[in-house]
Amino acid sequence: MQHLVTKGLTATADLWPDVQAGYAWVHRAAHILAHSEQHTAQNVQQQYQSLLDEMRQEGAVSEPLRNMMTTFLKVTDSYWAGLFFCYEVADLPRTNNDLEHTFGSVSYHERRATGRKQASPGLVIRGAVRMVASVASQHSLFSGPDLQPCDLR
Repeated sequence: MQHLVTKGLTATADLWPDVQAGYAWVHRAAHILAHSEQHTAQNVQQQYQSLLDEMRQEGAVSEPLRNMMTTFLKVTDSYWAGLFFCYEVADLPRTNNDLEHTFGSVSYHERRATGRKQASPGLVIRGAVRMVASVASQHSLFSGPDLQPCDLR
């Protein structure tokens, strides 16, 4: 086993500096987007832009690392317009996994309440209202008077 590991490490030794450099950039990007310091959306965007500018200005990189950087920058550019909304809106999930969990919990409760194994047909017709109600009720408790319409016009 040790022979196989040594052989593999020797065969890929020239790739490790690129892997380490790429990992360092991706790790920094993840740290900025994790938002652990609770900066404003504008501050997070500025920090992330500085990292991207640093990546663009990096001159002496190998072809595989240049390809990784190009892909990373292209994907980031495609998401840029909506990348920082989660820092402006309180309690907005930052990842697709968090959003999918929110929607999945609505489906779970819908199935549990109706006894169906699949979502009810009414979810298609009135699903948007149910989704908003479910997400809102996760963060606030509502009573009957809170739900009563104030202005019927």
